[in-house]
Amino acid sequence: PVWVTAADDVYSGKEFLNAVGCGLTRQEAENAAIGQLARNIRQNIISSSDASKTLIGNDVLGYDTNYDYSLSVEAITKEKNIPGVNIRETWISKDKTFYVLAQLNREEVGRHFRKQIDEKTAVIESEILYAKANTGTFEALAALENASKEATLNQENMDMLAGINPDMYRLVSPDYQSAATVCVLAAREQEKVKI
Repeated sequence: PVWVTAADDVYSGKEFLNAVGCGLTRQEAENAAIGQLARNIRQNIISSSDASKTLIGNDVLGYDTNYDYSLSVEAITKEKNIPGVNIRETWISKDKTFYVLAQLNREEVGRHFRKQIDEKTAVIESEILYAKANTGTFEALAALENASKEATLNQENMDMLAGINPDMYRLVSPDYQSAATVCVLAAREQEKVKI
């Protein structure tokens, strides 16, 4: 079948992220296809991040916001199942090799990550506002440390969104700027707490 060698010709690469895997068993072929999807997402993220690094520069506080995208994405693809993976096609060749086409619907999976980003952003911004209203307290420090942790997790979601649906990613612009900015806020809050 054509999809074995040219999946994007059969299923639009703009609409779907496609990957073909092969193996001696169907499970082996599925694992290979899903692994290839993860590598494709990682490559898309690196490409997206390289392009956006030149646009970001420094954050509003003057701190460098460079982020190790490849480290983050490797952790995601190893520790989390990629949501929305669909095994679209299966074929067994004459030599009994299994071929599997795995795919992600870019819009559907993008909406999944966008929802996670929006939910985490709401938590982060709430914690920052709480800390601002209670500055110099242990409660403010705890709120900012939680916001920092959530911002790091949210960066992973943004990285995944960048790899899966770059158009949707371009629309994401959290008020807190970056995970690095929130870490700086937490570090500055430590200095304000009086013992």
